[in-house]
Amino acid sequence: KEQVQDAINRFHIVNHCTYKFKHSNTTRLLMECIHHDYSWRCRAILHTRQQHWEIMILEVPHTCISSLISQDHNKLGSQMISQTIREIIEANPSTPISTIIAHIKLTMGYTISYKKGWLAKQHAIENIFGNWEESYNKLPGMLQVMQMYVPGFIWKFNTQPTYQGGLLEEGDVIFKRLFWTFKPCIDGFAFCKPIVQVDGTFLYGKYKGTLLVAVAQDGRNNIIPIAFAIVEGETSDAWNLRRYVTPQDRLCLISDRHEAAYSRNGSGWTENNFVHVYCIRHIAQNFMRRFKNATLKKVFVNMAYAMTEPRFFYYYNIVRDTNVEAAQWLDNISREKWTKVYIPCSHVLASCLHAHHNYQIYISPIYTLQQVAKVYKGQFGELRHEDYWRTYIGSTMWLNLELKRTSKGRPKSNKIRTEMNIREQHNRVKNYSYYHTSSHTRKTCPNIGHGFSSRHH
Repeated sequence: KEQVQDAINRFHIVNHCTYKFKHSNTTRLLMECIHHDYSWRCRAILHTRQQHWEIMILEVPHTCISSLISQDHNKLGSQMISQTIREIIEANPSTPISTIIAHIKLTMGYTISYKKGWLAKQHAIENIFGNWEESYNKLPGMLQVMQMYVPGFIWKFNTQPTYQGGLLEEGDVIFKRLFWTFKPCIDGFAFCKPIVQVDGTFLYGKYKGTLLVAVAQDGRNNIIPIAFAIVEGETSDAWNLRRYVTPQDRLCLISDRHEAAYSRNGSGWTENNFVHVYCIRHIAQNFMRRFKNATLKKVFVNMAYAMTEPRFFYYYNIVRDTNVEAAQWLDNISREKWTKVYIPCSHVLASCLHAHHNYQIYISPIYTLQQVAKVYKGQFGELRHEDYWRTYIGSTMWLNLELKRTSKGRPKSNKIRTEMNIREQHNRVKNYSYYHTSSHTRKTCPNIGHGFSSRHH
């Protein structure tokens, strides 16, 4: 039935006409022209014995022209578009919606709406990679295969049991948290700077969550990811970072100011084996959110990166003279947590050379080219094609329905944006895209509702 409808829809899309259903059930389809004065009809039935559909009645060619002027077609649905863009999405799942709209315009001659393009992309992704539920069902088997083919691959699940009517469901578990890392990342971190930076980003899919990433730096300031986790929030309960990746002492951990996540019992992080400092960018965002002063925020950043105490207090006095409350706010944050005033700089090298001292005794071997090369010495194993995977035998993984987004469509970002993220907006008037005039929008357009389409008039 779907194939019959698809064929009829494609015919009408190509010929720029449309129809309506007069009758539709599991064994019969009856379609007719939307204009009462035009006698076009089409009838298709299902032959139950052969289990195939056949068009029994197809009257005169349907050549009527729609009275509505529109750039889109009401029979060009998101499912049909998803079939057209399948190869594009398979090659690049991150293809922007604007590219999909341009592709449909080029190949089919219609300009679809953003919503229809977005829905088509979601259908294409689901047809190629499976839906959200199927992906989570496959997750335990995929991790098991990666442990088989990728030497040193480490992963840890945290699940919760499922209940149906108050009774425990055997063989089913609900996904809660996941941690994973790779042996080359673990081995490479031993030759990196003793610095670990942790940050997270929200998952903007059908289900909520947070992706945590821990990164390190080699002697040439290159960023290296060393561990990953999917959790409800930035919590050490899901972080096996200390246990599997960073067992070394005297580490510097850079994160936001949520220090409690790394100071709980059993986390492995103690005041004797690491120093927790704060990300300057996070503090700058909080500063901007609190005081809404872009100029003072820039002064604060300069203060944080000052390499000498006189320079530090120069910027501090500017903040204090401008806003006493802002200076008090900064005083409540330990300066050892966010300033660089006590960190040695490259001037030490020049001083050593001037005094005829061997500067190498003051510099860690991590900064040598030989140590940097050791960071990338490990190799990742090759994951074989899915056809060679062993059949997974174990509990079935299900999503936590409490994390499902209730609103439809593309999720709205709840990020608090500052001038660090936004380009400066000049005082310019936004013009209506069709008439290029100010004080005129689609909602206030006087031509809508007078025989013109809202997308083209």
